[in-house]
Amino acid sequence: KRSNQQKAIAGALSSIFLVFPIWFVIAFFVDLAAYPIFFEIIILLICITDTSFIKESKEIAVLIHEKNAVKAKAKLAFWCQRDTSTLSIVGLTKTCIERMVQVSSITYGLIIFSFLLGGINAVLLTMLLKQLDYAWPQANSHYKAFAFFPSSINKIIGFIPYSLFLLLYSISSISSISSIKVLTELFTALTIKSDQTLDSLALKLTAVRLQIELGGPRIYLQQKHMTPKYSYGLNPRTEHIIGAQQNLGSVNVIFIALLMSYIFIHFAVTLT
Repeated sequence: KRSNQQKAIAGALSSIFLVFPIWFVIAFFVDLAAYPIFFEIIILLICITDTSFIKESKEIAVLIHEKNAVKAKAKLAFWCQRDTSTLSIVGLTKTCIERMVQVSSITYGLIIFSFLLGGINAVLLTMLLKQLDYAWPQANSHYKAFAFFPSSINKIIGFIPYSLFLLLYSISSISSISSIKVLTELFTALTIKSDQTLDSLALKLTAVRLQIELGGPRIYLQQKHMTPKYSYGLNPRTEHIIGAQQNLGSVNVIFIALLMSYIFIHFAVTLT
């Protein structure tokens, strides 16, 4: 059995050999292109496809509502690394909402932040590193040491985008009682020192906002792994998937507006 240090070194080398060649080849061809603007747009669109799960979740919600668990499990398994074969209807609903939060809370903010810092090459690099987070989730103890290097880098890069998302998520629809509770939970988490990660905080705020229960045990490679449970109501139902789409979508609209505005200004200045 290998030590955690050996696993961490193996994970770091694997990350470098997986990410760097892809990033270098694509960046090299973009720099050689006569009109790199078109390739930059294509890369941005490909990076944004991470959020297409939000649309897919509507179909999953319909399947769950119709008690068609077999198709719902198959469709959900394509989008997450968890073992969905043994999930109940409640488990499928939880997993669907949690996956939406995972994607929505980082993708647009990460793209904007990376683009501002280093242009399209930085966007490509950060999104490739983020894919390693999805492939080697830290919630799975098998990858805890192996994915330490990419996970640590992603936490550093994603700190500002995550923080911006949590702030926008908390203040959107501030008139509702649930949103005030979300804002209270956010300030409590920021003022009291805890080991809670930003992605866990995003999950917690969603549970508060929808007044449901999220988190708890997850199954990876037929083994159960415990994650923090956030219980602020009953188990989620299919209507909560739609509610999560609407709440997360309101923040994504803001991010999209910021991204499109910056891209328009950037490319307009480039072409002139």
